[in-house]
Amino acid sequence: MEFQDVFKSPEGQLGKTNLIEHEINIQNAQPIKQPQRKVPNSVRKVNEKEIDKMLDDNIIRQSDSPWSSTICLVLKKDGTRHDSYPLPEIGQPLESLGGSKFFSTLDLASGYWQIQVAESYKPQTAFATHNGLYEFNFVPFGLTNAPTTFQRLMELI
Repeated sequence: MEFQDVFKSPEGQLGKTNLIEHEINIQNAQPIKQPQRKVPNSVRKVNEKEIDKMLDDNIIRQSDSPWSSTICLVLKKDGTRHDSYPLPEIGQPLESLGGSKFFSTLDLASGYWQIQVAESYKPQTAFATHNGLYEFNFVPFGLTNAPTTFQRLMELI
């Protein structure tokens, strides 16, 4: 199949884009190293499972960065994590479709994880767990300018 690399594989691997890379503009900031938080054992298992999955999927890699942030998983009552980023009003994109003959839909599973962090900025995404220090190869959810990078990608497509 042509362009098969842009679709999620049967093994669950996400497609990746080379149209855009995320940059983190911090100018001349000095590295910040936040202390690790204590994590309850019940949450520790969830963290380990998610870290292992992200390592297997190449979303993150081990790091020796001077930067280090804490991580905090917030579980909803049903046990899933909630992304609170506001969705755009539906009317605006629909207005631009007026008079169109053809339509398509895309479901970008874990969309941010399809956009690479530019190599020189990966150390600034470092985070610490009880198992070590890691940094993101792909844009993490919750990064300040991730929505604008994602929107730029959508406009390129």
